[in-house]
Amino acid sequence: MKHEEGYSLRDRLAYLVLLLVVMALPWPWGGVGDAAQGGVLALTGVGLLLSLTAAEGGRWPAGAGFRIAVAAWLLWLSWLALSVVPLPQSWLLRLSPSAVAVHDGVRLLGMEPRYTLSTEPGATWHYLIASLGLVGLYLLAARTVCDNSRRKGLLAVMALTAGVQAFYGLGMTLTDTEIGYLVRKTYGRGWATGTFVNRNHFAHLLALGAVAALGLLLAQRAGDEVRDGWRGAFLRFSAWIMSPAAVWRVLLLVMLAAVVLSQSRMGNVALMVALTFAVLLWVLLHNRRRFVPALLLLASFAVADIWILDNYYGLEKVVERIDDTELETEQRALALRDLQPLIGQYLRTGSGGGSFQSLFLGVQSPELRGLYDHAHNEYAEFLIEHGLFGLLWLLAMGGMHFRHAVWLLIGRRSGGARALALAGAAALVAVALHSLSDFVLHIPALRGWLAVLMGALIAAGLRHRPDARQRDAMRHNADNRLIPTAPVA
Repeated sequence: MKHEEGYSLRDRLAYLVLLLVVMALPWPWGGVGDAAQGGVLALTGVGLLLSLTAAEGGRWPAGAGFRIAVAAWLLWLSWLALSVVPLPQSWLLRLSPSAVAVHDGVRLLGMEPRYTLSTEPGATWHYLIASLGLVGLYLLAARTVCDNSRRKGLLAVMALTAGVQAFYGLGMTLTDTEIGYLVRKTYGRGWATGTFVNRNHFAHLLALGAVAALGLLLAQRAGDEVRDGWRGAFLRFSAWIMSPAAVWRVLLLVMLAAVVLSQSRMGNVALMVALTFAVLLWVLLHNRRRFVPALLLLASFAVADIWILDNYYGLEKVVERIDDTELETEQRALALRDLQPLIGQYLRTGSGGGSFQSLFLGVQSPELRGLYDHAHNEYAEFLIEHGLFGLLWLLAMGGMHFRHAVWLLIGRRSGGARALALAGAAALVAVALHSLSDFVLHIPALRGWLAVLMGALIAAGLRHRPDARQRDAMRHNADNRLIPTAPVA
């Protein structure tokens, strides 16, 4: 990394800590486990301490959007903390009679119940600590990813990390080595899973890495100088071969292949929808003259996906699998049916973060096989664990950051801001879609990457709108002369 003028050593170290966390999160089984989460929490704390004590470097974004986001995070943490505060039984009877019934059950064990909104306070405390780490990552990204080169650096690290995971997953599957993280896999054999336990979560990480690579690719192509004639075409091709654009395109194809080999249906859908959405958004809001190249780029993704499917599986097998899938007999559809009583009971105040597994055991149908530690639908699980407030908070946070991404693209900011805006908007689309059938927001690596993207995104903007005479100069020097901020909410 080249020396960054105007930044102190501590601030540069804080940024490096952020990149280290981004690189490390996916490897120990997607960050699942107390040791991995504790390490991430400690590193995040060190990064924040370095940044806050730096003499020069990153500053807090000064816009109203960032202040609203911080207030929303504090409100979320307060809601989680409130759910573990002991309340009088008479109060809890009015707020959540179902929680009182669960707490009264401990009397059978000869214990005195502690009446809290959470039906499992220990799990909710763990959930609260994990949320503190998530907020820390968000704030660290908002404070340190504050210029053009750092935005591109963050996206490059995400794309390269996902690319290495894709190569690893492909190698383990195609060679039948089947090693996950340091040990041979006992689950998911025959599927590409990388270092994740679940193939769907592996596919989602690759989707996040793919939109990061695509953002860098499109932002770079948007800034290419246009040359006419055969000499210009030759120079453009030569420059492309020698530029990072070739690396991002190759990584995109590798990630497409790995997602296909994961056999994750929603993972494939989320990836293709996110890539298509990013390309169309870029064309419509930034560079409509490149509509035909954008269509060719999308066509290349589709052709690569079909070629991989046909050569590895055979299209006939794919069609048969789709025909044989009936929603009425799908385990996840049956699980959603069993969720309805829990949603009705805890819609108002929620049952507390991390309490889903123990509650679902009481309503699980006999025909459902296995242990359901999550609902396989983030929206339903948020309704159960955090009530209506939790679901509205989730949708509001996603909508606010998506709006900011679109605002950045409309404003035609620097290349790094455009790339980050594309990646952030597409990542939010992928998460929103994949959350319909999985629990991607409960995997530390996936929610950590999303928090970092959102934190960097909210900090990528201009403090003031320039007048007509200063607009071009401010755009050219935006990352060096202005404090990053969010648009007025």
